[in-house]
Amino acid sequence: VWLTVSFLSKQGFNRLNKMELCMSHCSAIRYINMLGENYDKKVIEWLHEDQGLIKLAGDNIDINQSARDQRKDNPGKSHHWFLAMAFKNPVPSSHLPNNNPICNLKDMPLSEFLLNNQEQKKLKEDFCTLILRVLCSHLEFLTPFQKYVAKHIPHEYSAMFQQKGEAVNLGLIFHNENSSEGMLHILEYLHKYVHNYDERVVFGGDQLTEERAAGVQRLRQNGATPQARLSGLLPTAESWHAKMALLFVSTVMHTVCTLVA
Repeated sequence: VWLTVSFLSKQGFNRLNKMELCMSHCSAIRYINMLGENYDKKVIEWLHEDQGLIKLAGDNIDINQSARDQRKDNPGKSHHWFLAMAFKNPVPSSHLPNNNPICNLKDMPLSEFLLNNQEQKKLKEDFCTLILRVLCSHLEFLTPFQKYVAKHIPHEYSAMFQQKGEAVNLGLIFHNENSSEGMLHILEYLHKYVHNYDERVVFGGDQLTEERAAGVQRLRQNGATPQARLSGLLPTAESWHAKMALLFVSTVMHTVCTLVA
């Protein structure tokens, strides 16, 4: 229908629109807005249950838009936006006390900070498993034995992490994180998911995102309220960005060594 309508005259398009064979551009936008009204309903439910259940994350999205009729007054556009996500923490933390210490620090024995014999034994067993994984992955003659190496080291939260994770797409934020003003709008948008200021919500991203977010918070630290200071968010760097950078460097070095050889 859309292909046929594109070749029709204005009168033919209006006639098909009245016959409900297609909808207008305004109607399509209206229905899209209706479908996206409760996009963060699940995140709000998590907040009412326990604010410690959610974690925010995001990264920049760069889109280059080429003009069909490119002129000096109509050049191509480069959009720099920010995509935000919300994740549910599978391990609850609401049962942990946050107001009073467990005991007096002077009364706590030093042995509580050191590994006992049982913990040392468990740590050695875990190290053996990790070393076997590395050896079987990088030594070709040990590859057939990889199936005998434990793929998962069990722990007290293993059952919780086996469940399917929940994530909610919070949509695009049409601001550029490379500027202080853009990052300010991004933090203000995400700060609405902070309801309890006794415990901050983790906001993860790459190292540049963490630095820019912390810089904006330093600029707003003289605010009169926690909302003005944006103090409800805790910027942090995600480890998978470091792994991606390490993989990129190792791939480049392998390619260079291959070309030199």
